[in-house]
Amino acid sequence: MNTLQDRINRTLNDRSYLIKQGKYVNGDQWLNGEGWIGPTLTKPKGSNDDVAYDEYARIIDLANSEIERQFTTRNVLQECVERHTSGIVGRTPRLITEDDETQMVLDGWAELTMLGNVFERAVNTLMWAGQNDTLAVSPVRMYLPKRFTTRVGDVETIMLDDNTVESAMSVLRVHSVNPAYAGIIYDDDELPICSVYQYSDSNAQKFIEVSGTASALAEWGMYSGDASNETVLQIYQNTLAGTPIAETTYDLGGNLLMFEMQRPVMITDSAIALQKLVNLSFTMMARNVISGGHVERYITNAERPGKYVDRSTGEEVAASNSNSTFRPDPLYVGSGTTNFLAGLPRYDDAGNEVGFNQVGVFFREPSPVDTFISTIQQTISGIYHECDQAHVMIQSEATASGFSRVQATNDFVLSLQQTAGSVSMLGSWIGETSLRWAGYLTNTPMEDVNVTCEPHIAAVQPTANERVANLQINQAGLMSNERFLQLEGLENVDTELQLINQSDDGVDEPEPEEDEGEFSVSS
Repeated sequence: MNTLQDRINRTLNDRSYLIKQGKYVNGDQWLNGEGWIGPTLTKPKGSNDDVAYDEYARIIDLANSEIERQFTTRNVLQECVERHTSGIVGRTPRLITEDDETQMVLDGWAELTMLGNVFERAVNTLMWAGQNDTLAVSPVRMYLPKRFTTRVGDVETIMLDDNTVESAMSVLRVHSVNPAYAGIIYDDDELPICSVYQYSDSNAQKFIEVSGTASALAEWGMYSGDASNETVLQIYQNTLAGTPIAETTYDLGGNLLMFEMQRPVMITDSAIALQKLVNLSFTMMARNVISGGHVERYITNAERPGKYVDRSTGEEVAASNSNSTFRPDPLYVGSGTTNFLAGLPRYDDAGNEVGFNQVGVFFREPSPVDTFISTIQQTISGIYHECDQAHVMIQSEATASGFSRVQATNDFVLSLQQTAGSVSMLGSWIGETSLRWAGYLTNTPMEDVNVTCEPHIAAVQPTANERVANLQINQAGLMSNERFLQLEGLENVDTELQLINQSDDGVDEPEPEEDEGEFSVSS
């Protein structure tokens, strides 16, 4: 069978591995033991009724628990994800439209819904939600919270303060969702059919939300109404079998209620394998510090200072006392301590004391951790290269050439640009879909609205030499003022250019007031 229900179930099943992958990248690196690649003990085959088996299994559980307790991590993958995310949406991309009034509505809604957090979470997910042979995906869903609606049968009523686009926008929300539970379903030509979102309520009741155009859903047998370009929202309970428990249509210009960002995956299988090696090295180094990180002393042929005491009373007695035993004094170590050690006596064949042995004192210094440090550095460097962030490691290498630094930085910028395209399309979808939905709810024409979104790429700050070189190129006429200001890190480039043009056009600026003498400050 190749029904739409089959495609939905197959897509969600194929993405189930992303549940663990997301947990691993975002902090749970033990992952119930799957994140440990060092030696472990496995339980033998046997019966729980066997006493010997139970004892052996208990010892194995204890050993594995000790490994987990000492498991030491440095999450380089999360570091790379956060660096990439900050480089592309560290400053929230602005949704831009041509109409000033609509622009004010969009800006207010973006602030109300904390749209910057949505962009950050969506880009974060886009970095790891995929495998080497697939594109990473990051679904973003737009929805109408239940607290803003009431439903009687098939009739849904939306509670608005007034019949304005701004009021309708205030009830719409958007969030980034885990691709293990959501996504866009495509046909054989890679064209989108519908979106799907699987969730559970507070009572652990499972629901499946499907949105698609009426024509697409009708073609695949999941909608019996008119085949139009309107967006249909269906809610199913438990499974997709049967009819939906709720169904609503909206005129959104053919947009779905979900957008799926795509790009080549950054956190590849190789990067995850290297991360596990980093954690193994840190854990082994910590273990090495515990077991071999202290000075060890070996003293041979020496008798510790002490005294002879009575076995019964513990009082000091002569060594010749038949009931005596030798009780050594404590051996003190550390700075400022002095110990006197006497050599053990030597005896001849007749048992007569003939002298004393020469005392030998030997030290074993703490075991070095150079091997672990070298392994960790090389492995982290491998992760940086895998994630196109080699410039981070090169910054600390004195031997790296200037060309290497520039090339590594360019690789990072190119990686950011791959994400920038998806972020731009996401912003356009969010702006246009929200405005069209609000227009539909208030009977306000919004079908021709056009929203653009340009993310601000912030890779690395230029060095002093690079800033001088950029200035010289700009002055030579080989670089535009706009590009120069972007490289300088200015956020509002257009505003700055306007101020420069005003100054060049001779616009009078307010002159400072003349100094009329002394002045005083009163509180």
